[in-house]
Amino acid sequence: MSDTQSHGLLFSHLLYPFVDIFCFYSYGPSDLTKIARWIATWPSQNGPLWKPSLMVLLREKHLLQPNAAAVAERLFTSTITALTSNPLDFYFTDSWFLPATDSSSSAPIEAGFHEHLAVVRQRRRESGLLLSVEHTNALFERAFESAGTLYHQPIDLIRSARRDIPVSTELADHLVQFMSHIPSPEDLISFASPIIASSLFCDHYLPDMHYLVVRIRPPTAGHSILCIDGGGVRGIIPPAILGQVQQQLDLPIPVQEFFTLAYGVSAGALVKLAKSAFRPSSTASLPGVNWIRAILSDSLYSETDIEIALKSVFGEKAFTEVAYAQRIGAKIGIPAATIKQPSSLCLFTNYNSSRQGTRGYTVLAAAENIKTWEVYFRAKYLAGLGTFQDAGVLANNPLSIALAEFAATNGNAQPDLVLNVGTGTSPNAPLRDEESNFITDSWILRLKRAYMSLMQGRRIWDDVTSTDINAGRNCGRYRLDLTISNPPAIDDTTSMPALVSMVYRDDILLGALPEIAYHLFATLFYFELTALPQKSVSQAGHGLNDPQEQQPLVIKLGDLK
Repeated sequence: MSDTQSHGLLFSHLLYPFVDIFCFYSYGPSDLTKIARWIATWPSQNGPLWKPSLMVLLREKHLLQPNAAAVAERLFTSTITALTSNPLDFYFTDSWFLPATDSSSSAPIEAGFHEHLAVVRQRRRESGLLLSVEHTNALFERAFESAGTLYHQPIDLIRSARRDIPVSTELADHLVQFMSHIPSPEDLISFASPIIASSLFCDHYLPDMHYLVVRIRPPTAGHSILCIDGGGVRGIIPPAILGQVQQQLDLPIPVQEFFTLAYGVSAGALVKLAKSAFRPSSTASLPGVNWIRAILSDSLYSETDIEIALKSVFGEKAFTEVAYAQRIGAKIGIPAATIKQPSSLCLFTNYNSSRQGTRGYTVLAAAENIKTWEVYFRAKYLAGLGTFQDAGVLANNPLSIALAEFAATNGNAQPDLVLNVGTGTSPNAPLRDEESNFITDSWILRLKRAYMSLMQGRRIWDDVTSTDINAGRNCGRYRLDLTISNPPAIDDTTSMPALVSMVYRDDILLGALPEIAYHLFATLFYFELTALPQKSVSQAGHGLNDPQEQQPLVIKLGDLK
């Protein structure tokens, strides 16, 4: 292992969780490029628990040009991206490029450093990662003791804390017994939750232990559901639509954090994945050969490229370990279809479902052991479960699954908002008074048209909303979609820029955004009692009766205060 690689492992896998700010001096563009090249050698981390900040102090040659900070930031970012295909925020939460004059006084630099350090430490506090000095020292020592294993994975603070104290095999029984002595919800939040959390780390609640923030969703807070249709490369449409919703909201909150449940079909929405997935073979120029190869190999495209791309995005994490979904408390489901007759729907989730026998699909309990990238693309065998294919062949819109999952968890309650985002719908062809053509209307083509129409997400939306008893009310259900007269093939990656452009020019779609944004904003608020309601003195009130009656009804009203 070279010195450069050793230094990269030291900084990226050992010091990374403990550092608040990485600070570098740069005396010219060549120094800046060297720093960027060195950071590019750091092994990638998939969903790290903590990302430090970056500060680069610019001196000498940098100060000879105007806008030194902006120029340096562009050079640094472009170098990182060119070498790794990753943006700068892949390694650091934020970055600062500060011109540092050659004056003898270091007071301005120290002032700026302390200002940024305060911001970073506040971020640590909000993330629950502002450790005490005692804990930092202990974990730091253990990190150095395990330095020999850092080549394979970065330091895991939780595993380090539990290294000498293995988890009891009777932990579940102890927790049940402990919880049976908790008398009220207030004690659950203020006492039981911190005790249990600290016990998982250290087997007891330590004196001067850093404050634990337990995130429990209030029972009076509602739920919002996001459903995204499948569509191959047309999956680029939903991110563009959600970007417009984000712009309409004009809030410093990512639009995905407004939703507590999210369900989607297929993986064509990412440009990088799509270009890797639909890479043409070397025989593409030979007519008919591709179809023969597709029949023999069971697919038009090799799964190798898409698996490499998906692994680079999700790593080897299990589906239940997706860090961002865990942090925002979102429940995520990805439907799949079995390949045996009759083909049926299954659902991979990052949560434990309930009442599975009452629904028309199967929730796979063993999905917690499945790698995230394995639930996408072509038919694939998953050990212990079977072989599955893209759910688009049965239900290209997961709306009915999402509503069934919500009902299984929340009973008869209604979600605050349901947003269904489509990937383009073909308009219905007008009826024509003409006989069928033997060639253009043959049974093969009729079968293809019928099958493709069944895959349109709009059909499932219409079926659900037409049978729902709440469909006639303003129940917060919206569908955002494009009407595309001649939709591109699901593997036509060249059409992706044009599809995004259509989102920005669709007046009907853009006109629906303000109402959805207002509704999403309203979901941020909920009512919570500060004390139990008490019945007050009864009073007489008036209720209006039938207009033909002359006397009003006198009703006894029990006011709540």
